[in-house]
Amino acid sequence: MCSGVFFLALGENICYNKNIFKKTGGTAMGSIVEAAVCGMVGKVIGVLVLLPMGLLFLGYLTYIAVSVFKELRRK
Repeated sequence: MCSGVFFLALGENICYNKNIFKKTGGTAMGSIVEAAVCGMVGKVIGVLVLLPMGLLFLGYLTYIAVSVFKELRRK
């Protein structure tokens, strides 16, 4: 799908393709579709992978904070 470099940073999906301009000097239909597909793939990765990982990490930090608070109250 993305023949160039694909970045996913803070919800910004960028699909860079150095061959985006063809011989005619304009943007070819394939590169437009490729950029759209890269954008959708980036959003799917963000929603299905990065968001759950962030929520699990936040839950783990909350668990640690609650455990420390309970231990401090015991003493």
